[in-house]
Amino acid sequence: MELSVARGFDVRVVALPPGIDPADDPTGFEARLARAEPYLVYRTRIEIDRAEDRQQAFERVHALLDQAPESPGKQEAWRLANDRLDMTIQLRAAGPSSARASAPTSRRVLDAAVRLERNALAGVVAHDNLVPLLAELPPEHFHEPLHRALRAHLVESAQLDEDGVGLLAELAATASVEGIDEDTATELLLRLRIRELQRELQHADLERTKELQETLLKVREAVAALS
Repeated sequence: MELSVARGFDVRVVALPPGIDPADDPTGFEARLARAEPYLVYRTRIEIDRAEDRQQAFERVHALLDQAPESPGKQEAWRLANDRLDMTIQLRAAGPSSARASAPTSRRVLDAAVRLERNALAGVVAHDNLVPLLAELPPEHFHEPLHRALRAHLVESAQLDEDGVGLLAELAATASVEGIDEDTATELLLRLRIRELQRELQHADLERTKELQETLLKVREAVAALS
């Protein structure tokens, strides 16, 4: 199927329950056939569900979509992955038309998720006394792999690769250009914590929900005190 997709064919998948043969229930199969989904959407969902963690899911889906030709199915799979993984998957542009098609959505996701992470890290780069506050945020608070690597560098002195060194220099300039002072940087870090708490609340049980809501209230009060 991947070969067919690579050649530009519109491949769609009908998922059947285990042990069910289309010949056993032709009417039911016809109904499912009407709801067939693009192969890339199906594979993206399967890769995410089977992955051991979000990082592994990101890597598998990135490899899958990065080599696929542009199509409505690829765009749908890309949006599904961004929503499920809560991070931006940056793909190579296959050409000018594909870049134009994906750019508006990419910018919206970048503004909503990635910009917050970058500015928070820029604030810590500019104000290293905030490193202990950054250390309180687990790596999972940063959805972009490169941002997690930079957090590890700032908190644990982990080595950076070439991309990481470039980002470090970029964020130092960002802090200066955008005037990210210590209070602003603190607020950005707290807002990252709020974002993660809100995400955890979506999947928490009743007992955990109460604890998360109390923590969320405290963090919001801390943000309000900085205003």
